[in-house]
Amino acid sequence: MWSSLYVAVPTHTRRDARARPTLNHSIGFAVLQEEATSDDSAPDHARPMDIRSATPEDLRDIQDLLRAVDLPAEDLTPAHLAHFLVGRDGRRLVGVVGMEPTGDGALLRSLAVRPAHQGEGDGTRLLEAMETQARHGDVEMLYLLTTSAAPFFRRRGYATMERDALPAAIQQTKEASRLCPASATCMRKPLTSRERD
Repeated sequence: MWSSLYVAVPTHTRRDARARPTLNHSIGFAVLQEEATSDDSAPDHARPMDIRSATPEDLRDIQDLLRAVDLPAEDLTPAHLAHFLVGRDGRRLVGVVGMEPTGDGALLRSLAVRPAHQGEGDGTRLLEAMETQARHGDVEMLYLLTTSAAPFFRRRGYATMERDALPAAIQQTKEASRLCPASATCMRKPLTSRERD
């Protein structure tokens, strides 16, 4: 059974106002790398990000964000949003993450953070919130496909696997079967201790 998740997450980071964010694009995920500058005089700041379950009212904002970071949005429907989380800073959408559950596994998808907020850990917080949601929904394994964010996910416990080893139900999702290129890296992360052994 899926339940709503609402978390207030403070961000405590140093961000140089002159840091130039560069975006690595991948099908399904947008990951930021921030180029550091030599000036460390930027003040510390805290910005809350509220993470909650997506609603149909969020659909347009989600699609706009995914398009802004060159991720697929055309396949998203209100039905998908039952398994999506959004992060908001007040009324503004900061980030999004979703999954497509299939049996005891799920395809993690559409992890994206608005460029102005990238490099502050919001993507990691969204990912962790989705993993928590998945565990509460009895998902035992998360799978994903990415063209450039494998290092980001590897640092967060995901391991590379052969694409043909994906469960058939995951392979049949639109994301896996049509939207992600054959060159995408396939990864997985067990969410239960039984799967980790």
